[in-house]
Amino acid sequence: MGAMEDARARISSARAALERLDYVNALSEASLCVELTAKAFLDLCKVSYEMERGGQKGRLMHDVSSRIPQLFPMVKDTLTDIGRASDTERYAKILGRLMVMNRILWSVGEYVDFGIKDMNLGATDLISFDFSEIVKAIVGQAGGIHSSLQPLYEEMAIERMT
Repeated sequence: MGAMEDARARISSARAALERLDYVNALSEASLCVELTAKAFLDLCKVSYEMERGGQKGRLMHDVSSRIPQLFPMVKDTLTDIGRASDTERYAKILGRLMVMNRILWSVGEYVDFGIKDMNLGATDLISFDFSEIVKAIVGQAGGIHSSLQPLYEEMAIERMT
């Protein structure tokens, strides 16, 4: 299964978790959807997201938001090549939203995964019904970003094969 298909499966899991009122898993799955969507584009465009420390490459980044701007020139070129240059601004905004969502979701990821151990609070103590509207909005945005980028991803994959 490719990253875009995996991302789609994650957003489906997030929606199912929302139906069960499982806000922690909904948020976690939405975060993975955003991360996998970004990484699918980075892989397609051969943009590295390895961490660098002291000039040495190592583990892969989860928060790849800093790499997303590197995609834009390739997206712009593809849209021009396929006669859709008029969509450039639209996709710039969608990639920008992908970047922001990736950063937001990874900033809270530790709490979603582990809670706050020093205070004996699990993730479900923190992300409960009080956050339900926020989690619903995040799941909606993650799914919207993914579905908006899916056709572009397919076009770029075809363009790269020719």
